[in-house]
Amino acid sequence: MLKFSALAALVAAVPSYKTSEIKNTERGVEVPGENGWTVSCRVELDNPPAFSLIDGDDLFYTTFAIGPGDAVYRIKNWLSHCNGPKPDAEALFTEFPWPNAIQPVPEELYGPRWFSVSSGFFPNLKNDGCVAVFNADTLEMHYMTPGCKHVQGEHPKFFYHKVEWHDMDQDGDLDMLTARCLNDGPITPINQTLLWFENSGQFPTQISLWKEHEIAAGNNTADVFFDTTYLTRPGTEKQQLVIAISGFYSQQLELVWTEDPDDDWLYVSKHRSIIVDNAGWYFEVEFHDVNGDGKKEMLTTTWSRSDQNGALFTYSINAADWRNPDSWFRHDIYTRFPRFLNAGFGSPGGFATRLKKAGDKRETLFVSGDDDGQVYQHVPLSDIASNWRYETKSIYKTDDDIGYATLTGATIGQIQAIDHNKDGFTDILIPSYTRNEMIILEQCESSSVSCDQI
Repeated sequence: MLKFSALAALVAAVPSYKTSEIKNTERGVEVPGENGWTVSCRVELDNPPAFSLIDGDDLFYTTFAIGPGDAVYRIKNWLSHCNGPKPDAEALFTEFPWPNAIQPVPEELYGPRWFSVSSGFFPNLKNDGCVAVFNADTLEMHYMTPGCKHVQGEHPKFFYHKVEWHDMDQDGDLDMLTARCLNDGPITPINQTLLWFENSGQFPTQISLWKEHEIAAGNNTADVFFDTTYLTRPGTEKQQLVIAISGFYSQQLELVWTEDPDDDWLYVSKHRSIIVDNAGWYFEVEFHDVNGDGKKEMLTTTWSRSDQNGALFTYSINAADWRNPDSWFRHDIYTRFPRFLNAGFGSPGGFATRLKKAGDKRETLFVSGDDDGQVYQHVPLSDIASNWRYETKSIYKTDDDIGYATLTGATIGQIQAIDHNKDGFTDILIPSYTRNEMIILEQCESSSVSCDQI
């Protein structure tokens, strides 16, 4: 989710790299569908989409760049613009530097149609990020953290990429959990941490923000992405909150929890963490039942570097105590995502999971190639839960020439696996950052799409 992309993360090995050279904005030679897929919908945009969210008939998306133009956009009745004239996208907010994920806010907090925006990244003038919430109907907006240059006094310039909502102090209401990072370039951060903001029972104001609590676990190198689940506390029947951190800069996959018997995160002396693995520049992570056995695994990607290919991994629990690093076993789903001669580009990015078609027993894994401009599908070769073999194919390419040992890239953003026409077949929503398009990729075997379109 640094999401996106080369610029987003890494010129780490090339700190003198000019920002104007990091992003290749030229359109490539597109291969619009492969291996039984085709493009059924294109919506042309004036700005490159990165993160997106569908809410009913509305499409929200964020766009960012080194220069001006950062904004949160909305297109009403967006599917009516498929393969037609370019829609007039409504710029809802332009005060967020480098806006990242747009996420729904639980209705129990503020009511329906509230969303969060997390923002900021390391480039100069983009690094004073924040988290805010807004109402999609009234456009009422509230800052949840310092940052984004709104009036609140001196503060460190952190950037944020996502949030989650949990009752961290067991007082009956939802608090805001997030990760933040502070650095002055694509280098080892000056500060990075998980933290949560304690719900005060009312909207934060510029004068009175929610109280901030840092999570004091020993490692805690959260920078961009994390995910949460509830696992059984060893030796009890109680469920407790567990946080997975995909450490990009630290190149570590971590677990964080509290040993407090009531799962109350106010007691910082009870915070604990372990390093599960250190297999590369971790990008996205998600707790998910990958193999359909009723148990949650950790699904994660690692970004390629000049001397190491990117990968897709699953970590399953093979012992009773998940707090022991040896209790987690890594399954290599795919380890040959391309690396680039340019250290500022990498692959893969994030992922989405869904049954490829109704009736399947195990989900297919769909992965964004990030700077290689592709979408990959990883289909399980067996319904048996203990079989971790997958068949990997590319189903979309922005530019057929981009791949191993190339200098340039083409970026796609946060893909989503959806069924937009309710036909029982999975569709893939692709924000094409390079092409300035939102694309829907459909399966040719779907009754609504002809294979002759490829």
